[in-house]
Amino acid sequence: MTMIPCDVHMHTHFSSDSNADPRAMVFRAKKIGLTHICITDHMDLDYPDLSCGDFLFEPAAYWKEMEEIRKEAEADGTFSMSLGVEIGLAPGTERRYERLLAEWPWDFVIGSTHVMGRHDPYYPEFWENRPKAQTLTRYFQTVLSNIRTFHDFDTYAHLDYVIRYAPDGLKSGACEACPELIDEILRTLVSLGKCLELNTAGYRDGCGCPNPDPQILGRFLSLGGANLTIGSDAHSPGLIACDFNEAKKVLDELGVHSLSFFRNRVREDIPL
Repeated sequence: MTMIPCDVHMHTHFSSDSNADPRAMVFRAKKIGLTHICITDHMDLDYPDLSCGDFLFEPAAYWKEMEEIRKEAEADGTFSMSLGVEIGLAPGTERRYERLLAEWPWDFVIGSTHVMGRHDPYYPEFWENRPKAQTLTRYFQTVLSNIRTFHDFDTYAHLDYVIRYAPDGLKSGACEACPELIDEILRTLVSLGKCLELNTAGYRDGCGCPNPDPQILGRFLSLGGANLTIGSDAHSPGLIACDFNEAKKVLDELGVHSLSFFRNRVREDIPL
């Protein structure tokens, strides 16, 4: 049983990198005591490497299946299920994302950056012959450019995503590499009124902490950021709320007493 009641970042078979059945995801969330979840399947409109899928789904099919599941899940009045999307920000996608978000009644939109210079840090070859400091600087420059160009999202996810898939020994130190650049990203998010996500996938991917690391989360709060979301980034039912007990320790240390949940793009506080 998790001490945190919400998980607002998870993927189903509508994401190219997941085979999860949405009903199984919902059943698992309810079984472990969550009261608020959001399904946020991947939509990366210009993803360059199609070896593991195109990270696109058909919104009409998504809404048809998910609204049926939501009706069942919320029938007893004790559970709230939002329908969202994780959009992979990239240059040249802005107009298409505007249309996507206008055409469907999303409850919640996650913004993230998966690609730097048309390469994804997920792949080991990304790291070949790349000096760490220069790579981190270029990645965070990409993030800053992306959020300045397009910001119709509610939370920014796994801010130091680039660290998650770095080779062993390089999975930390984002703040130390380019603190001023990260501060500028955080100030931009604060000025835009955006939430920042605490993503627990970092624990299971060898970072030893969430993405972003607690130092970045604390800096966001100190710069005036008031609202955090939390997500497991689960791609299967067993990973829902994974490492949330560790995340609760981080939140307690940061003095965070509530997390944000969205319905109809309207934020509400979920007490811890």
